[in-house]
Amino acid sequence: METLNDSGIVIGGSHLSSHLPFALNLLLKNPDIIDIFAHKARQRAISHHSQDKIFAQLEKELEKTIQKFARSPHPKSQYMSIPDIPERIKKILQYI
Repeated sequence: METLNDSGIVIGGSHLSSHLPFALNLLLKNPDIIDIFAHKARQRAISHHSQDKIFAQLEKELEKTIQKFARSPHPKSQYMSIPDIPERIKKILQYI
């Protein structure tokens, strides 16, 4: 698992019943491994999932979407004014 990387133990679903007890035992008997995993997980979270990084990615994607929309042909009828949005959301939610 790319998200976990080297900050945990991955056990495949088909081996869960046989490998999970072993992994739990290993971790309970070696708390230093837990500390290492915790440190690596925190470092990964800070470097890959910080608020600044996520906002920068979001801003970049939003800018790309706006540019793509501006270049595409679209009829005026697709536009919605800000005051119309709550009513439109209510209509959409009726179908859920």
